[in-house]
Amino acid sequence: MPPLFQQDRKPHLISLKWKAFWLFGAFFSGLFLFYIHFNHQNLKQSYAMQRASTQQHVQLALTGLVDLSQNNLLNLAQLIPALSGLRETLEQEDTDALHALFAPHWASLQLDSDIALALFANASGKTLASWHTLASQPLPLESIERAVAQVLDSELPRNFVDCRPECLLLSAVPVLSEGETRGALVMGRPLFTLVQDFQQIAQADIVLLAPPSGDDEAITVQHPALCPREVIGITGAARVLPLLKAFQTQQPKPLAPHRWQLSHQQQHYEIIVQPLIQLPSQGAICALIITDVGEALQHISRSFYRNILLGLGAFGLLQVLLFGLAHSSLSRLSRVAAVLPGLAEQRFGEVRDTLALTPHHWPDELDTLEHTTLTLTERLESLEQNIQQYTCSLAQKMQELSVERERYELAVAGANDGIWDWNLTTDRVFFSPRWQNILGYADVSHEDSPDHWLDCVHNEDLEKLQRDLQHHLEGATPWLENEHRLRHTDGAYRWVLCRAMAVRNASGYAYRLAGSISDITQRRRIEEQLSHDALHDLLTGLPNRNLFLDRLEQAIYRLQRNPGSGFAVLLLDLDNFKTINDGFGHHFGDQVLVEVANRLHSCLRTGDSLARLGGDEFSILLDEARTLEQAEPLVLRIRAAFTLPITVSGYEVFTSFSVGIVIGADHDIRPAELLRNADTAMYHAKAKSKGGLILFQESMHTSAMHRITLETALRYAIEREEFSLFYQPIVALESGQLTGFEALIRWQKANDQIVSPADFIPLAEETGLIIPLGRWIINEAIAKAAAWYHQQLEGRPLPININVSGRQIKDAGLLPELRKALQTHQLPPEWIKIELTESAVIDDPDHALAILEQIKDMGLGLCMDDFGTGYSSLSQLHTLPFDVVKIDGSFIRRMDKNIHDTGMINAIITMTHKLGKTVVAECVESWWQVEVLRKMHCQGGQGYVFSPPVNAAKADTLVQQGTSWKNPEGA
Repeated sequence: MPPLFQQDRKPHLISLKWKAFWLFGAFFSGLFLFYIHFNHQNLKQSYAMQRASTQQHVQLALTGLVDLSQNNLLNLAQLIPALSGLRETLEQEDTDALHALFAPHWASLQLDSDIALALFANASGKTLASWHTLASQPLPLESIERAVAQVLDSELPRNFVDCRPECLLLSAVPVLSEGETRGALVMGRPLFTLVQDFQQIAQADIVLLAPPSGDDEAITVQHPALCPREVIGITGAARVLPLLKAFQTQQPKPLAPHRWQLSHQQQHYEIIVQPLIQLPSQGAICALIITDVGEALQHISRSFYRNILLGLGAFGLLQVLLFGLAHSSLSRLSRVAAVLPGLAEQRFGEVRDTLALTPHHWPDELDTLEHTTLTLTERLESLEQNIQQYTCSLAQKMQELSVERERYELAVAGANDGIWDWNLTTDRVFFSPRWQNILGYADVSHEDSPDHWLDCVHNEDLEKLQRDLQHHLEGATPWLENEHRLRHTDGAYRWVLCRAMAVRNASGYAYRLAGSISDITQRRRIEEQLSHDALHDLLTGLPNRNLFLDRLEQAIYRLQRNPGSGFAVLLLDLDNFKTINDGFGHHFGDQVLVEVANRLHSCLRTGDSLARLGGDEFSILLDEARTLEQAEPLVLRIRAAFTLPITVSGYEVFTSFSVGIVIGADHDIRPAELLRNADTAMYHAKAKSKGGLILFQESMHTSAMHRITLETALRYAIEREEFSLFYQPIVALESGQLTGFEALIRWQKANDQIVSPADFIPLAEETGLIIPLGRWIINEAIAKAAAWYHQQLEGRPLPININVSGRQIKDAGLLPELRKALQTHQLPPEWIKIELTESAVIDDPDHALAILEQIKDMGLGLCMDDFGTGYSSLSQLHTLPFDVVKIDGSFIRRMDKNIHDTGMINAIITMTHKLGKTVVAECVESWWQVEVLRKMHCQGGQGYVFSPPVNAAKADTLVQQGTSWKNPEGA
């Protein structure tokens, strides 16, 4: 065994007696320093408390002086009108008499009350007379007139302060006579008079500071803690002004907010800044209170040094006394300490020789220590041999145990689980540090009883845990696995996964149960959050479509079991919500939806369910509603709730709902079908009138299915090109000659079924399919016109009119498509005319006008179709660049029945001619109509009297034969 100490280290040891000397010296030094510090702090605290009390007294006195001065001035102003004749003179507004009555009192007011200003105003606020001793001009008439106006208006006295041009305490009082206000009196006192009053009651100097007046000769104070201030009053100017200069130029020591310590000419002063009066727009009038604290600070300093001298003397005396008393005992103790390294190094003989016992007259603890050291030497010598025998075997076992322990600790640390071991025989449980840390017991002692564990289990989970424990201990399960909640020391619960296995004896009886717990709180929270998010809307927190369908399925099941019950499904869609999103942004729209959800929820009864299906669609499951009448009260409550505006970010918006209702039936129906039917009813309500309410009818579903089927077929028809163009001739009424065609689309399905344009054209407009369909029409019509052009039809154009919808006008590809088709087929533009209705341009007239002008620049003609049926026919006719106006067929059909329609047609033709445009009549069906129109000078017409729309082959025949039409009755 290697020696613990080496002989060559002995010279470096420090004697215990010196250590004791230094220890006691350090102790008494600390005690001495603590005494000095404590005494000094007490003295400073006493001084601080005394200064705080004095300062509070001075500040209260100063504030009281301000209040007292204002009250005295107000009382004096209220007494003056009582002088004989003043009220009557003021009422009569006799300025000379007012001067004569008040002048004798003015001198006494200056001497007795320091009054510097007096002013009388009549009942309308006009100044009648004034007296003042102010050094500067003019008077502060603006603030005085404002105060007089307020006093006359409220009939109440008012105090105020004004520093323009000089700082005055002012009081304005109403002058009353026989219950009516006859005028007002304003009296002012210089603010610097407060300095004289303060000097009489306080043992301190004071400086009154006001916002600067602009006087170059005024004394100004500038300090980082203050805005520029002008001195308006000071005590002992010769003594205080140098202090003010030092306060501005030096860096005073800050003691507290608005409080500094200043050293000047080996004197110490304390300066306090106290705001006195807040002016309306000029800042505040402040007071600098200056106190001489030099004598108090010198007293504290003298006491500090006196305490140091006394402490040093006591410290030296104690050190000498301690050294004399401890020298002998510490020498013997040092001898014992000197031999202890030899004992540790197994030099037992040297120890016995050094500690040869010497008898003493008065044995003490040191004798016992020397004897015990010798006895210990003998025992250690005998035990040394035994220790060496066990050292080798123990080292080997320790190495093996260390490897096993490291492996175990590594496995436990990697699993991050809390380990527990339950001795079923002693009914005690070992809990690992990680187990305790999971429940917050890392720094808290806790019991090793199993009841301590089970008491932490949540009441809802305890029964299952005990049942699983019992089953495993009885051998019914090979291992224990249970998820339960344990109460943390902070009162919250943690979810844990508990796994364990029992250790059994030869007879299968479990005598030990060991396992672990894993903290799965975060995993359970994620699972619960995912479950909630899957069934709820993230924005409003309402149930989503999935949860609503589940509740709807339960309502259907209840209705099937109890036919006497009932329910209704309401689907609500916000009207014009897209306008809100486009105008204010989607974040604003989201906040509107949250408020909408809250209001809808407040309208529900107990048992009703509200859900957000997506976007601006909400659905309500109304319990116990079997008829539309039973659902209407809820709709009325909802409409009433939305009569008030929704306020978001300072903006107010109004909104309404279109509502579709489905009443639950007892026959078998699926939840999705009910929701679909409610949606269908809602769209019918929105199409009929926004904010409407419609009950679902089966015919709505049939119509919707027809529309879906037709839309699907229309999409396939465009791909398969199942369409063809028919051409209806346009005839000159005067000559009967063919002047052009209007291209009309026809759809004949593969099964030879013909679909009316009235059915599929509006659908194509609504779905946007009119864009590809319109491009096909343009290419087909231009191709046909190009074929006639290249047949050299005597050089005269035979234009084809192509109908273009409002949706196509907004299509950016319309103009490029026209240019491309004309260029591809090498067709002059005058062979094509574009027809538009008024409704096609009314949504965005500026954009439509720009497109029409570009079409005109290309050389194409423009026709206004269905003229007379729009909202602004005359304005459109005047502003838009149309070449041809086509009178709507509804006017032509009623010509022989209504003379007013004939007059209207004549007016349209006359007005159109004056604008330099050509007129074409549509739906001409009789030669009588032809004759009447011709006499009205209508240039063209089209209709069945000439020819119905014909296919391309028949149109070619009409063109090649140069067909013309004549009235058979006139032949």
